[in-house]
Amino acid sequence: MNAAPVRMPTNESHPAGALDLEVVSGRSGDGEPLSQGLRLLRELLDAGDAVLFSILPRGLVFHAAVGEGSARLGQHVTAAAEVLRAQVQGACILGAGAIAGNVGRVSALEVSPVEGALVLAERRNRDVAFAVAVSPARSPNLPSTVVLRFAHAIFRDLARLVHRHERGAPQTGLLDQDWEKHRYAGLVGRSRQMHRLFGTVGKLASSDVNVLVLGESGTGKELVARAIHDGDLYAGRKFVAQNCAALPEALLESELFGHCKGAFTGALFDKKGLFEEAHGGTFFLDEIADMPMALQIKMLRVLQDGEIRRLGETRTHRVAVRIIAATNKNLRREVERGRFREDLYYRLNVVKLELPPLRRRREDVPLLLRYFADQVCVRLQRPSLHFTEEAMQRLLEHDWPGNVRELENEIERLVALYGDEGVVQPFMLSERVRYGSGADWSLDRLEEIRDLHQASEYLERALIGRSLERHAWNKSRAAAELGVSRQGLIKKVKRLRLQRPDAAGRASGRRRVRAIQNELPFVAAAAESTPGAVPAG
Repeated sequence: MNAAPVRMPTNESHPAGALDLEVVSGRSGDGEPLSQGLRLLRELLDAGDAVLFSILPRGLVFHAAVGEGSARLGQHVTAAAEVLRAQVQGACILGAGAIAGNVGRVSALEVSPVEGALVLAERRNRDVAFAVAVSPARSPNLPSTVVLRFAHAIFRDLARLVHRHERGAPQTGLLDQDWEKHRYAGLVGRSRQMHRLFGTVGKLASSDVNVLVLGESGTGKELVARAIHDGDLYAGRKFVAQNCAALPEALLESELFGHCKGAFTGALFDKKGLFEEAHGGTFFLDEIADMPMALQIKMLRVLQDGEIRRLGETRTHRVAVRIIAATNKNLRREVERGRFREDLYYRLNVVKLELPPLRRRREDVPLLLRYFADQVCVRLQRPSLHFTEEAMQRLLEHDWPGNVRELENEIERLVALYGDEGVVQPFMLSERVRYGSGADWSLDRLEEIRDLHQASEYLERALIGRSLERHAWNKSRAAAELGVSRQGLIKKVKRLRLQRPDAAGRASGRRRVRAIQNELPFVAAAAESTPGAVPAG
Protein backbone atom coordinates (compact mmCIF):
# COMPACT_ATOMS: atom_id res chain seq x y z
CA MET A 1 0.00 0.00 0.00
CA ASN A 2 1.51 3.28 -1.07
CA ALA A 3 0.53 5.66 1.69
CA ALA A 4 1.95 8.57 3.62
CA PRO A 5 1.09 10.26 6.92
CA VAL A 6 -1.75 12.76 6.67
CA ARG A 7 -1.59 16.27 8.09
CA MET A 8 -4.93 16.92 9.72
CA PRO A 9 -6.49 20.37 9.17
CA THR A 10 -6.40 22.71 12.14
CA ASN A 11 -9.40 24.61 13.43
CA GLU A 12 -8.00 27.83 12.00
CA SER A 13 -7.40 26.54 8.47
CA HIS A 14 -10.61 24.56 8.07
CA PRO A 15 -13.69 24.21 10.29
CA ALA A 16 -13.55 20.70 11.74
CA GLY A 17 -16.86 18.94 11.91
CA ALA A 18 -17.91 19.82 8.37
CA LEU A 19 -15.25 17.72 6.66
CA ASP A 20 -15.02 13.97 6.18
CA LEU A 21 -11.60 12.38 5.97
CA GLU A 22 -10.86 10.66 2.68
CA VAL A 23 -9.39 7.23 2.14
CA VAL A 24 -5.73 8.13 1.72
CA SER A 25 -4.22 4.70 1.13
CA GLY A 26 -5.01 1.54 -0.75
CA ARG A 27 -5.89 0.88 -4.34
CA SER A 28 -9.03 2.14 -6.03
CA GLY A 29 -12.09 0.38 -4.71
CA ASP A 30 -10.44 -0.55 -1.40
CA GLY A 31 -12.13 2.23 0.51
CA GLU A 32 -15.70 0.95 0.28
CA PRO A 33 -15.26 -2.25 2.38
CA LEU A 34 -13.37 -0.22 4.99
CA SER A 35 -16.09 2.41 5.12
CA GLN A 36 -18.79 -0.26 5.40
CA GLY A 37 -16.92 -1.88 8.28
CA LEU A 38 -16.58 1.48 10.04
CA ARG A 39 -20.30 2.15 9.65
CA LEU A 40 -21.05 -1.24 11.19
CA LEU A 41 -18.75 -0.46 14.13
CA ARG A 42 -20.35 2.95 14.56
CA GLU A 43 -23.83 1.43 14.73
CA LEU A 44 -22.73 -1.39 17.01
CA LEU A 45 -21.12 1.00 19.50
CA ASP A 46 -23.79 3.71 19.10
CA ALA A 47 -21.14 6.24 18.01
CA GLY A 48 -21.21 9.22 15.68
CA ASP A 49 -17.79 9.20 14.01
CA ALA A 50 -15.06 6.65 13.28
CA VAL A 51 -11.56 6.73 11.78
CA LEU A 52 -9.34 3.76 10.84
CA PHE A 53 -5.60 4.36 10.91
CA SER A 54 -2.16 2.76 11.18
CA ILE A 55 0.45 3.63 13.80
CA LEU A 56 3.86 3.61 12.12
CA PRO A 57 7.31 4.81 13.28
CA ARG A 58 7.13 7.71 10.81
CA GLY A 59 3.64 8.82 11.88
CA LEU A 60 -0.03 8.00 11.47
CA VAL A 61 -1.64 6.86 8.23
CA PHE A 62 -5.43 7.26 7.97
CA HIS A 63 -7.22 4.67 5.82
CA ALA A 64 -10.91 5.50 6.12
CA ALA A 65 -13.33 7.71 8.04
CA VAL A 66 -17.09 8.09 8.44
CA GLY A 67 -19.15 10.76 10.18
CA GLU A 68 -19.47 14.52 9.98
CA GLY A 69 -17.12 15.01 12.93
CA SER A 70 -14.44 12.62 11.67
CA ALA A 71 -11.99 15.45 10.94
CA ARG A 72 -12.11 16.64 14.54
CA LEU A 73 -11.73 13.05 15.72
CA GLY A 74 -8.74 12.67 13.42
CA GLN A 75 -7.15 15.75 15.00
CA HIS A 76 -7.52 14.23 18.47
CA VAL A 77 -6.02 10.97 17.24
CA THR A 78 -3.04 12.81 15.73
CA ALA A 79 -2.46 14.71 18.98
CA ALA A 80 -2.34 11.40 20.88
CA ALA A 81 -0.05 9.62 18.40
CA GLU A 82 2.92 9.21 20.77
CA VAL A 83 0.79 7.93 23.65
CA LEU A 84 -0.98 5.49 21.33
CA ARG A 85 2.33 4.17 20.04
CA ALA A 86 3.44 3.49 23.62
CA GLN A 87 0.17 1.99 24.90
CA VAL A 88 -0.76 -0.25 21.99
CA GLN A 89 1.34 -3.36 22.64
CA GLY A 90 -1.14 -6.02 21.55
CA ALA A 91 -4.88 -6.46 21.13
CA CYS A 92 -6.50 -3.84 23.38
CA ILE A 93 -9.45 -1.51 23.95
CA LEU A 94 -8.63 1.92 25.36
CA GLY A 95 -11.42 3.81 27.10
CA ALA A 96 -13.63 0.83 27.91
CA GLY A 97 -15.26 2.69 30.80
CA ALA A 98 -16.29 0.48 33.69
CA ILE A 99 -15.30 -2.66 31.77
CA ALA A 100 -11.59 -2.62 32.57
CA GLY A 101 -9.39 -5.68 32.64
CA ASN A 102 -9.69 -8.34 29.97
CA VAL A 103 -12.33 -8.77 27.27
CA GLY A 104 -11.58 -12.32 26.24
CA ARG A 105 -7.97 -12.18 25.07
CA VAL A 106 -8.13 -8.41 24.57
CA SER A 107 -6.88 -6.15 27.35
CA ALA A 108 -9.20 -3.29 28.28
CA LEU A 109 -8.16 0.00 29.88
CA GLU A 110 -10.58 2.49 31.36
CA VAL A 111 -8.84 5.63 30.09
CA SER A 112 -8.42 6.47 26.39
CA PRO A 113 -5.57 8.74 25.24
CA VAL A 114 -7.83 10.11 22.48
CA GLU A 115 -10.13 12.75 23.86
CA GLY A 116 -13.76 11.60 23.91
CA ALA A 117 -13.10 8.43 21.91
CA LEU A 118 -13.02 4.67 22.30
CA VAL A 119 -9.97 3.10 20.64
CA LEU A 120 -9.84 -0.51 19.42
CA ALA A 121 -6.26 -1.42 18.56
CA GLU A 122 -3.91 -4.26 17.72
CA ARG A 123 -0.13 -4.33 17.31
CA ARG A 124 0.84 -6.47 14.33
CA ASN A 125 4.58 -6.39 14.96
CA ARG A 126 7.23 -4.20 16.52
CA ASP A 127 6.81 -1.30 14.09
CA VAL A 128 3.21 -1.45 12.87
CA ALA A 129 -0.07 -1.21 14.75
CA PHE A 130 -3.63 -0.69 13.53
CA ALA A 131 -6.40 1.12 15.37
CA VAL A 132 -9.88 2.49 14.97
CA ALA A 133 -11.25 5.37 17.05
CA VAL A 134 -14.99 5.92 17.51
CA SER A 135 -16.73 8.78 19.30
CA PRO A 136 -18.38 9.53 21.55
CA ALA A 137 -16.97 6.82 23.80
CA ARG A 138 -18.86 7.97 26.88
CA SER A 139 -22.51 7.45 26.06
CA PRO A 140 -25.24 6.93 28.69
CA ASN A 141 -25.21 3.20 27.95
CA LEU A 142 -21.73 1.68 28.06
CA PRO A 143 -21.18 -1.22 25.62
CA SER A 144 -21.30 -4.62 27.22
CA THR A 145 -18.38 -7.03 27.25
CA VAL A 146 -20.01 -9.11 24.50
CA VAL A 147 -20.49 -6.03 22.30
CA LEU A 148 -16.91 -4.90 22.84
CA ARG A 149 -15.58 -8.35 22.00
CA PHE A 150 -17.67 -8.45 18.81
CA ALA A 151 -16.62 -4.89 17.87
CA HIS A 152 -12.96 -5.76 18.29
CA ALA A 153 -13.41 -8.83 16.08
CA ILE A 154 -14.87 -6.60 13.33
CA PHE A 155 -11.98 -4.17 13.75
CA ARG A 156 -9.42 -6.99 13.42
CA ASP A 157 -11.05 -7.99 10.14
CA LEU A 158 -10.62 -4.41 8.92
CA ALA A 159 -6.99 -4.42 10.06
CA ARG A 160 -6.35 -7.68 8.18
CA LEU A 161 -7.94 -6.16 5.08
CA VAL A 162 -5.61 -3.16 5.25
CA HIS A 163 -2.64 -5.42 5.95
CA ARG A 164 -3.49 -7.69 3.00
CA HIS A 165 -3.73 -4.69 0.68
CA GLU A 166 -0.35 -3.50 1.93
CA ARG A 167 1.24 -6.85 1.08
CA GLY A 168 -0.46 -7.09 -2.30
CA ALA A 169 0.17 -3.53 -3.45
CA PRO A 170 2.98 -3.18 -6.02
CA GLN A 171 5.39 -1.00 -4.05
CA THR A 172 9.05 -0.98 -5.01
CA GLY A 173 9.71 -4.53 -3.86
CA LEU A 174 9.77 -7.80 -5.74
CA LEU A 175 8.37 -10.21 -3.17
CA ASP A 176 5.04 -11.81 -4.05
CA GLN A 177 2.49 -13.42 -1.78
CA ASP A 178 4.05 -16.90 -2.09
CA TRP A 179 6.98 -15.84 0.00
CA GLU A 180 4.74 -15.49 3.06
CA LYS A 181 5.31 -19.18 3.78
CA HIS A 182 8.91 -18.18 4.61
CA ARG A 183 7.80 -15.60 7.19
CA TYR A 184 6.34 -15.93 10.67
CA ALA A 185 5.61 -13.13 13.16
CA GLY A 186 8.47 -10.92 11.95
CA LEU A 187 10.90 -13.82 11.48
CA VAL A 188 12.14 -14.48 7.94
CA GLY A 189 13.81 -17.58 6.54
CA ARG A 190 13.41 -20.40 4.06
CA SER A 191 15.94 -22.81 5.57
CA ARG A 192 14.92 -26.00 7.34
CA GLN A 193 16.22 -24.61 10.65
CA MET A 194 14.01 -21.53 10.40
CA HIS A 195 10.88 -23.48 9.49
CA ARG A 196 11.46 -25.73 12.51
CA LEU A 197 11.83 -22.56 14.59
CA PHE A 198 8.52 -21.21 13.23
CA GLY A 199 6.74 -24.36 14.37
CA THR A 200 8.30 -24.27 17.84
CA VAL A 201 7.50 -20.58 18.32
CA GLY A 202 3.89 -21.24 17.34
CA LYS A 203 3.59 -23.95 19.99
CA LEU A 204 5.25 -21.83 22.69
CA ALA A 205 2.93 -18.91 21.94
CA SER A 206 0.00 -20.87 23.37
CA SER A 207 1.81 -21.84 26.60
CA ASP A 208 3.23 -20.00 29.61
CA VAL A 209 6.45 -21.97 30.16
CA ASN A 210 9.81 -20.24 30.57
CA VAL A 211 12.03 -20.20 27.49
CA LEU A 212 15.81 -19.95 27.12
CA VAL A 213 16.96 -18.49 23.79
CA LEU A 214 20.58 -19.11 22.80
CA GLY A 215 22.36 -17.58 19.84
CA GLU A 216 25.15 -15.32 18.70
CA SER A 217 24.75 -11.54 18.71
CA GLY A 218 22.57 -10.35 15.87
CA THR A 219 20.64 -13.60 15.33
CA GLY A 220 17.34 -12.06 16.48
CA LYS A 221 16.85 -13.33 20.02
CA GLU A 222 14.58 -10.46 21.06
CA LEU A 223 12.62 -10.83 17.83
CA VAL A 224 11.97 -14.48 18.71
CA ALA A 225 10.92 -13.46 22.23
CA ARG A 226 8.42 -10.95 20.83
CA ALA A 227 7.09 -13.54 18.38
CA ILE A 228 6.44 -15.93 21.28
CA HIS A 229 4.81 -13.18 23.34
CA ASP A 230 2.55 -11.93 20.52
CA GLY A 231 0.93 -15.35 20.16
CA ASP A 232 -2.50 -16.40 21.37
CA LEU A 233 -2.01 -16.65 25.14
CA TYR A 234 -0.14 -13.39 25.83
CA ALA A 235 -1.38 -11.21 22.96
CA GLY A 236 -2.22 -7.74 24.23
CA ARG A 237 -0.35 -8.14 27.52
CA LYS A 238 2.79 -6.27 28.53
CA PHE A 239 6.18 -7.11 27.07
CA VAL A 240 9.07 -5.79 29.18
CA ALA A 241 12.72 -6.15 28.14
CA GLN A 242 15.95 -5.55 30.08
CA ASN A 243 19.58 -6.16 29.15
CA CYS A 244 21.32 -7.58 32.22
CA ALA A 245 24.72 -6.36 31.02
CA ALA A 246 23.61 -2.76 30.53
CA LEU A 247 23.58 -1.70 34.20
CA PRO A 248 25.84 -2.17 37.23
CA GLU A 249 24.65 -4.56 39.93
CA ALA A 250 23.14 -1.94 42.28
CA LEU A 251 21.13 -0.22 39.56
CA LEU A 252 20.10 -3.50 37.97
CA GLU A 253 18.65 -4.76 41.26
CA SER A 254 16.61 -1.58 41.64
CA GLU A 255 15.40 -1.82 38.04
CA LEU A 256 14.36 -5.45 38.37
CA PHE A 257 12.84 -5.50 41.86
CA GLY A 258 12.09 -1.83 42.58
CA HIS A 259 12.76 0.10 45.79
CA CYS A 260 10.96 2.00 48.50
CA LYS A 261 11.47 5.59 49.54
CA GLY A 262 14.71 6.05 51.51
CA ALA A 263 16.16 2.65 50.56
CA PHE A 264 19.35 4.39 49.40
CA THR A 265 20.64 7.87 48.71
CA GLY A 266 18.51 9.42 45.99
CA ALA A 267 15.51 7.11 46.53
CA LEU A 268 12.97 9.92 46.97
CA PHE A 269 9.87 7.86 46.22
CA ASP A 270 8.61 4.30 45.92
CA LYS A 271 9.32 2.70 42.58
CA LYS A 272 7.95 -0.47 41.03
CA GLY A 273 10.46 -2.86 39.53
CA LEU A 274 10.27 -4.33 36.05
CA PHE A 275 8.94 -7.62 37.43
CA GLU A 276 5.91 -5.77 38.79
CA GLU A 277 5.57 -3.79 35.56
CA ALA A 278 5.51 -7.06 33.60
CA HIS A 279 2.89 -8.65 35.89
CA GLY A 280 0.56 -10.77 33.80
CA GLY A 281 2.82 -10.50 30.74
CA THR A 282 6.28 -11.44 29.48
CA PHE A 283 9.65 -10.34 30.88
CA PHE A 284 12.53 -10.69 28.40
CA LEU A 285 15.93 -10.82 30.12
CA ASP A 286 18.71 -10.41 27.58
CA GLU A 287 22.33 -11.38 28.33
CA ILE A 288 21.18 -13.39 31.35
CA ALA A 289 24.67 -14.92 31.71
CA ASP A 290 25.99 -11.49 32.78
CA MET A 291 23.61 -11.21 35.74
CA PRO A 292 25.57 -10.93 39.03
CA MET A 293 25.46 -13.97 41.34
CA ALA A 294 23.58 -12.10 44.10
CA LEU A 295 20.77 -11.23 41.72
CA GLN A 296 20.66 -14.79 40.41
CA ILE A 297 19.64 -15.91 43.91
CA LYS A 298 16.81 -13.36 43.98
CA MET A 299 15.79 -14.42 40.46
CA LEU A 300 15.52 -18.00 41.66
CA ARG A 301 13.01 -16.97 44.34
CA VAL A 302 10.88 -15.22 41.73
CA LEU A 303 10.80 -18.35 39.58
CA GLN A 304 10.13 -20.68 42.51
CA ASP A 305 7.59 -18.71 44.56
CA GLY A 306 6.42 -15.89 42.28
CA GLU A 307 7.43 -13.30 44.89
CA ILE A 308 9.66 -10.23 44.77
CA ARG A 309 10.86 -7.91 47.51
CA ARG A 310 11.68 -4.29 46.77
CA LEU A 311 14.92 -2.80 48.04
CA GLY A 312 14.43 -1.47 51.57
CA GLU A 313 11.18 -3.36 52.18
CA THR A 314 10.41 -6.39 54.33
CA ARG A 315 7.12 -7.44 52.76
CA THR A 316 6.86 -9.34 49.50
CA HIS A 317 4.76 -8.75 46.38
CA ARG A 318 3.22 -11.48 44.26
CA VAL A 319 3.98 -11.41 40.53
CA ALA A 320 2.92 -13.69 37.69
CA VAL A 321 5.42 -13.28 34.87
CA ARG A 322 6.46 -15.44 31.96
CA ILE A 323 10.29 -15.33 31.65
CA ILE A 324 12.11 -15.49 28.33
CA ALA A 325 15.86 -15.35 28.90
CA ALA A 326 18.55 -15.01 26.23
CA THR A 327 22.33 -15.09 26.03
CA ASN A 328 25.07 -15.37 23.44
CA LYS A 329 27.24 -17.43 25.80
CA ASN A 330 27.37 -21.17 26.44
CA LEU A 331 25.28 -21.19 29.61
CA ARG A 332 26.09 -24.82 30.41
CA ARG A 333 29.79 -23.94 30.36
CA GLU A 334 29.16 -20.90 32.55
CA VAL A 335 27.53 -23.25 35.08
CA GLU A 336 30.55 -25.57 35.02
CA ARG A 337 32.88 -22.61 35.63
CA GLY A 338 30.83 -21.44 38.60
CA ARG A 339 29.67 -18.20 36.99
CA PHE A 340 26.00 -19.15 36.78
CA ARG A 341 23.83 -21.01 39.28
CA GLU A 342 22.91 -24.51 38.16
CA ASP A 343 19.47 -24.43 39.82
CA LEU A 344 18.63 -21.17 38.04
CA TYR A 345 19.85 -22.65 34.75
CA TYR A 346 17.38 -25.52 35.03
CA ARG A 347 14.57 -23.17 36.08
CA LEU A 348 15.09 -21.08 32.96
CA ASN A 349 15.82 -23.97 30.62
CA VAL A 350 12.29 -25.38 30.41
CA VAL A 351 12.35 -25.01 26.63
CA LYS A 352 15.62 -24.16 24.89
CA LEU A 353 15.73 -22.50 21.47
CA GLU A 354 19.08 -22.32 19.68
CA LEU A 355 19.14 -19.77 16.87
CA PRO A 356 21.56 -20.76 14.07
CA PRO A 357 24.06 -18.12 12.90
CA LEU A 358 23.56 -16.79 9.41
CA ARG A 359 26.66 -18.55 8.07
CA ARG A 360 24.95 -21.90 8.80
CA ARG A 361 21.83 -21.01 6.87
CA ARG A 362 23.20 -19.23 3.82
CA GLU A 363 20.12 -20.13 1.78
CA ASP A 364 18.28 -17.48 3.84
CA VAL A 365 20.65 -14.70 2.73
CA PRO A 366 18.92 -13.87 -0.61
CA LEU A 367 15.48 -13.78 1.00
CA LEU A 368 16.71 -11.57 3.84
CA LEU A 369 18.44 -9.30 1.32
CA ARG A 370 15.22 -8.88 -0.62
CA TYR A 371 13.17 -8.39 2.56
CA PHE A 372 15.43 -5.68 3.99
CA ALA A 373 16.03 -4.06 0.60
CA ASP A 374 12.29 -3.68 0.03
CA GLN A 375 11.80 -2.19 3.48
CA VAL A 376 14.64 0.32 3.18
CA CYS A 377 13.77 1.27 -0.42
CA VAL A 378 10.20 2.04 0.63
CA ARG A 379 11.40 4.04 3.63
CA LEU A 380 13.93 6.07 1.66
CA GLN A 381 11.69 6.26 -1.45
CA ARG A 382 14.24 4.60 -3.73
CA PRO A 383 13.56 2.26 -6.67
CA SER A 384 13.79 -1.49 -6.19
CA LEU A 385 17.35 -2.72 -5.72
CA HIS A 386 18.81 -5.55 -7.82
CA PHE A 387 22.07 -7.46 -7.40
CA THR A 388 24.43 -8.73 -10.06
CA GLU A 389 25.41 -12.39 -9.87
CA GLU A 390 28.93 -11.47 -8.75
CA ALA A 391 27.64 -9.22 -5.99
CA MET A 392 25.21 -11.90 -4.85
CA GLN A 393 28.02 -14.43 -4.76
CA ARG A 394 30.12 -12.17 -2.52
CA LEU A 395 27.16 -11.71 -0.18
CA LEU A 396 26.56 -15.47 -0.02
CA GLU A 397 30.22 -16.25 0.63
CA HIS A 398 30.57 -13.71 3.44
CA ASP A 399 30.56 -15.31 6.91
CA TRP A 400 28.38 -12.56 8.47
CA PRO A 401 29.95 -12.51 11.95
CA GLY A 402 27.32 -9.94 12.94
CA ASN A 403 24.57 -12.22 11.57
CA VAL A 404 21.23 -10.74 10.47
CA ARG A 405 21.96 -7.38 12.10
CA GLU A 406 25.13 -7.00 10.00
CA LEU A 407 23.25 -7.96 6.83
CA GLU A 408 20.54 -5.39 7.56
CA ASN A 409 23.16 -2.68 8.10
CA GLU A 410 24.85 -3.63 4.81
CA ILE A 411 21.57 -3.24 2.94
CA GLU A 412 20.85 0.14 4.54
CA ARG A 413 24.31 1.30 3.49
CA LEU A 414 23.79 0.11 -0.10
CA VAL A 415 20.39 1.77 -0.46
CA ALA A 416 21.62 5.02 1.09
CA LEU A 417 24.74 5.26 -1.10
CA TYR A 418 23.73 3.48 -4.31
CA GLY A 419 19.94 3.27 -4.20
CA ASP A 420 19.59 5.49 -7.28
CA GLU A 421 21.81 3.14 -9.30
CA GLY A 422 19.25 0.34 -9.17
CA VAL A 423 21.81 -2.46 -9.60
CA VAL A 424 24.42 -3.37 -6.99
CA GLN A 425 27.87 -4.13 -8.35
CA PRO A 426 30.62 -5.88 -6.32
CA PHE A 427 32.63 -2.68 -5.83
CA MET A 428 29.65 -1.11 -4.05
CA LEU A 429 29.79 -3.64 -1.22
CA SER A 430 31.58 -2.68 1.97
CA GLU A 431 35.19 -3.76 2.46
CA ARG A 432 34.33 -6.30 5.14
CA VAL A 433 32.02 -8.07 2.67
CA ARG A 434 34.35 -7.81 -0.32
CA TYR A 435 37.51 -8.86 1.46
CA GLY A 436 36.53 -10.18 4.88
CA SER A 437 35.97 -13.80 3.86
CA GLY A 438 38.98 -14.25 1.60
CA ALA A 439 42.23 -12.37 1.09
CA ASP A 440 42.87 -9.40 3.36
CA TRP A 441 42.91 -6.52 0.88
CA SER A 442 41.29 -3.98 3.18
CA LEU A 443 42.98 -0.91 4.63
CA ASP A 444 41.63 -1.40 8.15
CA ARG A 445 45.04 -2.13 9.72
CA LEU A 446 47.01 0.60 7.95
CA GLU A 447 46.78 3.07 10.83
CA GLU A 448 48.06 0.43 13.26
CA ILE A 449 51.32 -0.15 11.36
CA ARG A 450 54.21 2.04 12.47
CA ASP A 451 57.00 0.54 10.34
CA LEU A 452 57.31 2.40 7.00
CA HIS A 453 58.38 -0.67 5.00
CA GLN A 454 55.50 -2.79 6.35
CA ALA A 455 53.01 0.01 5.71
CA SER A 456 54.22 0.43 2.12
CA GLU A 457 53.97 -3.30 1.44
CA TYR A 458 50.54 -3.48 3.08
CA LEU A 459 49.24 -0.59 0.96
CA GLU A 460 50.78 -2.01 -2.24
CA ARG A 461 49.21 -5.41 -1.57
CA ALA A 462 45.79 -3.88 -0.97
CA LEU A 463 45.85 -1.66 -4.08
CA ILE A 464 47.02 -4.46 -6.38
CA GLY A 465 44.59 -6.97 -4.94
CA ARG A 466 41.65 -4.58 -5.34
CA SER A 467 42.59 -3.72 -8.91
CA LEU A 468 42.89 -7.40 -9.86
CA GLU A 469 39.54 -8.06 -8.22
CA ARG A 470 37.85 -5.24 -10.13
CA HIS A 471 39.16 -6.56 -13.46
CA ALA A 472 38.43 -10.26 -12.76
CA TRP A 473 42.19 -10.91 -12.46
CA ASN A 474 42.92 -9.64 -15.95
CA LYS A 475 46.53 -8.59 -15.38
CA SER A 476 46.77 -6.43 -18.50
CA ARG A 477 43.81 -4.25 -17.46
CA ALA A 478 44.96 -4.10 -13.85
CA ALA A 479 48.47 -3.09 -14.93
CA ALA A 480 47.05 -0.33 -17.14
CA GLU A 481 44.97 0.97 -14.24
CA LEU A 482 47.91 0.90 -11.83
CA GLY A 483 50.31 2.49 -14.33
CA VAL A 484 52.82 -0.39 -14.41
CA SER A 485 53.81 -2.92 -17.03
CA ARG A 486 52.18 -6.32 -17.18
CA GLN A 487 55.46 -8.08 -16.40
CA GLY A 488 56.10 -5.72 -13.52
CA LEU A 489 52.65 -6.49 -12.12
CA ILE A 490 53.27 -10.25 -12.43
CA LYS A 491 56.50 -9.89 -10.44
CA LYS A 492 54.73 -7.89 -7.74
CA VAL A 493 51.96 -10.49 -7.53
CA LYS A 494 54.54 -13.23 -7.02
CA ARG A 495 56.55 -11.19 -4.50
CA LEU A 496 53.46 -10.29 -2.48
CA ARG A 497 52.09 -13.86 -2.83
CA LEU A 498 48.73 -12.66 -4.06
CA GLN A 499 46.51 -15.57 -5.03
CA ARG A 500 43.19 -15.59 -6.79
CA PRO A 501 40.40 -17.29 -4.83
CA ASP A 502 39.98 -20.92 -5.80
CA ALA A 503 38.31 -21.13 -9.22
CA ALA A 504 36.52 -24.37 -8.36
CA GLY A 505 35.16 -22.83 -5.20
CA ARG A 506 33.96 -19.77 -7.12
CA ALA A 507 32.22 -21.96 -9.71
CA SER A 508 30.58 -23.93 -6.91
CA GLY A 509 29.49 -20.66 -5.31
CA ARG A 510 27.91 -19.50 -8.59
CA ARG A 511 26.03 -22.78 -8.93
CA ARG A 512 24.80 -22.41 -5.34
CA VAL A 513 23.63 -18.85 -6.07
CA ARG A 514 21.67 -19.97 -9.14
CA ALA A 515 20.16 -22.96 -7.32
CA ILE A 516 18.95 -20.78 -4.45
CA GLN A 517 17.61 -18.07 -6.75
CA ASN A 518 15.73 -20.47 -9.02
CA GLU A 519 13.72 -21.81 -6.07
CA LEU A 520 12.42 -18.39 -5.00
CA PRO A 521 9.14 -17.08 -6.47
CA PHE A 522 10.13 -13.54 -7.43
CA VAL A 523 13.27 -14.20 -9.48
CA ALA A 524 11.76 -14.48 -12.95
CA ALA A 525 9.90 -11.18 -12.86
CA ALA A 526 12.91 -9.35 -11.49
CA ALA A 527 15.30 -10.84 -14.03
CA GLU A 528 13.00 -9.78 -16.87
CA SER A 529 12.67 -6.25 -15.54
CA THR A 530 16.41 -5.64 -15.28
CA PRO A 531 18.52 -7.33 -17.98
CA GLY A 532 21.82 -8.62 -16.70
CA ALA A 533 20.89 -8.23 -13.04
CA VAL A 534 19.88 -10.88 -10.55
CA PRO A 535 17.42 -9.91 -7.80
CA ALA A 536 18.29 -10.43 -4.16
CA GLY A 537 16.62 -13.68 -3.44
